[in-house]
Amino acid sequence: MKSRQVISPQVISIHFTEAIDPDATLTRRLAPSLTYTSDFQLSVHTPGTSLTKELELVFPSVQNISFVIPTFQKSKFDLIAVSPETQWERNLLWAYFNEFATRFIKLIQDKGYWADGTDPCDGFPVSILLYK
Repeated sequence: MKSRQVISPQVISIHFTEAIDPDATLTRRLAPSLTYTSDFQLSVHTPGTSLTKELELVFPSVQNISFVIPTFQKSKFDLIAVSPETQWERNLLWAYFNEFATRFIKLIQDKGYWADGTDPCDGFPVSILLYK
């Protein structure tokens, strides 16, 4: 069995402006006192056997994916609940992820390497958004 190795765990902070807020009016109404940063926790891993099989389904044209970088974001609300607040926060956190992922993927691709991501909402490759 192939072991998963953590290569470089670290926490990075990326701060976006309100311009990417999917609904700034709703933000001011639902959470005017909340200060949002788009802090991401991420680490770099070599993919295990199970994940490699899943990645081959999502990215069938790519062989030998060397690293995976899971990302995590902290939420203020319990996102399992269904309410205007939780839907707003889901949209906001997705917008932060999308902005991070598209910038990161473009940075890696500009250096001549393959990079892509998986949208946490629908499981589709993030690169679909880059080429629209």
